[in-house]
Amino acid sequence: MELSGIAMANSVFEQNVAAAEKQRGEAMPADLKQKVRIAMNEEIGAMMTELKRTALDGAAQIYADHFTAEELRRLAVISADPVMRKSQQLMPQMLPKLAQIGLKVAEDRKPIMQQKIKEVVDQWLATQERKGTSS
Repeated sequence: MELSGIAMANSVFEQNVAAAEKQRGEAMPADLKQKVRIAMNEEIGAMMTELKRTALDGAAQIYADHFTAEELRRLAVISADPVMRKSQQLMPQMLPKLAQIGLKVAEDRKPIMQQKIKEVVDQWLATQERKGTSS
């Protein structure tokens, strides 16, 4: 799950960088790109860790909202049962709620990621300025 999240974020990052480079008419410096990618991947790793902690409880609550304790026990044991059909029928209603768990964690952590990326960019710019003044 974590690797697919990182892969997806890196794909979006590359698309955003390409669009920004096209708009500005200049390439993003490779070292800055790498530093932003590292900060972003670290934050995605932290987000996935948090998601792992909260997703199970959140999913359990969603299932509890739709099934009785006995129905949940039966779901764990049997697959060709009327309860399984109920699960399959309710899945379209439940999936958006389950997805909201991950989206909420991502949204909650978005400011943290933005701050980390800003810090990386600020540090990089400061380094570039020092290099420019020391020449």
